[in-house]
Amino acid sequence: MDFRACLASSGLDGQTPAHPDVSTYLISPAPVKKRMRRKIFYFRETGECDFVVKEKTAIILVIQVCYQVDTRNKEREINGLIEAMDMFGLKEGYILTFSQEDEVHIGDKKIILTPAREFSFVRTP
Repeated sequence: MDFRACLASSGLDGQTPAHPDVSTYLISPAPVKKRMRRKIFYFRETGECDFVVKEKTAIILVIQVCYQVDTRNKEREINGLIEAMDMFGLKEGYILTFSQEDEVHIGDKKIILTPAREFSFVRTP
């Protein structure tokens, strides 16, 4: 199953009804690994980050996955991502959502919220 098939079967393609636990389904690294051919890790220190992507010897990308970023989870999602970005010296990170689009700037860091169905692993570094 590739990443697009994962989105369709999880309801994140915007056309298929969403599974009640769609965020957990999307967090599964199997479809991501197959699509990317890069090594993927989970990061946890004080906070957590769902995907840390390594290519050769460098961490090139950090990704959070959240159905919807709202007042209940915004701080947790952003802080976990910022912590991973700081740890690996990255200036940009992503939060994949169901339908939200936004950019959040914190200091010199940029966090891009984008619908998972529109995110392309090909365009990333």
